Amino acid sequence: VLAECPKAVRALAHITGGGITENLNRALNSQVNAQVDLGTWPVPAIAKYVCEAADLSEGQALKTFNMGVGMVLIVDPDRADEVEAALAKAGETTYRVGRIVAGAGEVEYTGEGNLYGYEG
Repeated sequence: VLAECPKAVRALAHITGGGITENLNRALNSQVNAQVDLGTWPVPAIAKYVCEAADLSEGQALKTFNMGVGMVLIVDPDRADEVEAALAKAGETTYRVGRIVAGAGEVEYTGEGNLYGYEG
């Protein structure tokens, strides 16, 4: 996608230990926040099971596990369709999980209580 859509991808975040909360923020500068919409991607059943068995809150789950999101691409919003098409052509499944807004380099969530609410 980087070769097929030059300059469309602004940043990448590999979501590992520390979850979305503590990895996506590393791809942000100090003037923007990532606003992530909960319920916009399918959370694997095993992740839900582990989080419920450990009695983790949504916030704790999002700081601990990737919740099924392995990589986040921050893209030029005017080229999002192009990037999504290039990824689909490469056999990748994509979900639009949020947006970049003015802020201070932090990850914020909308749709609290809806982490497991993906309906496809």
